[in-house]
Amino acid sequence: MLTAAALVSGPPLLVPELAGGAAGETTDLREATLAAAHTLVELGCEWTVLGAGTPTGVRIGTFAGFGADVTVSLDAEAGDAEAGDVEADDRVAEGRVADPMMPLPLLIGGWLRGQIAPRSTVRSLLVDPAADPTSCAAIGTQLRTELDARPTPQGLLVVGDGANTIGAKAPGGPDARATEVEEDLRHALADGDGAALAALDPQLCDELGVSGRPAWQVLAAVFGATPRTCTELYTGAPFGVGYLVGTWVL
Repeated sequence: MLTAAALVSGPPLLVPELAGGAAGETTDLREATLAAAHTLVELGCEWTVLGAGTPTGVRIGTFAGFGADVTVSLDAEAGDAEAGDVEADDRVAEGRVADPMMPLPLLIGGWLRGQIAPRSTVRSLLVDPAADPTSCAAIGTQLRTELDARPTPQGLLVVGDGANTIGAKAPGGPDARATEVEEDLRHALADGDGAALAALDPQLCDELGVSGRPAWQVLAAVFGATPRTCTELYTGAPFGVGYLVGTWVL
């Protein structure tokens, strides 16, 4: 049955090996992200990673395309030791090829799995970045049915970024509309406001670089009603991109 969702952002800079000189600037975001994912562990949830991207059967990947050959997997490895055991994740890769084109939400999901739940195997669901709200709602309704049919607690790890057009550092170029949209997103995610997420305008989100829009609209349909508990763990835009981290628990 559906139990909880961990809402995280997906910058590669979460991974210390990729952060370099920006490691200090990402500490709070990294700690919040690990805490959000750990909520799923505390509740005994099986994970499904949910994000926007092209569906793929890839289960093992590498962050090499982002600057460091850090291998991650969505699958448990027999004999995995402690959470955060990098050598254990390396063993997952033995005899298998890590795909450098693995979609970023899955890379982030695999990295988090290796950090805090190395004995787990996680499922994944990637939604077309261009999916309209109606399609996202249908996907979410079907996913809820599938999760509720499982006898064990089920958790979603929802990976998505806010606008990439916030301020002078924005990789998408600054856009004055981004601040208000990002504030609305913050409130919607912090309050468990599925109706506000379902009402997000795909065109405006595309213009502002809100890549998390499809995943959040699926999330809204999965929950259907306001979660019992919502926790906001991080909000900010240190590199001109909106990062939002929190949890929803039924």
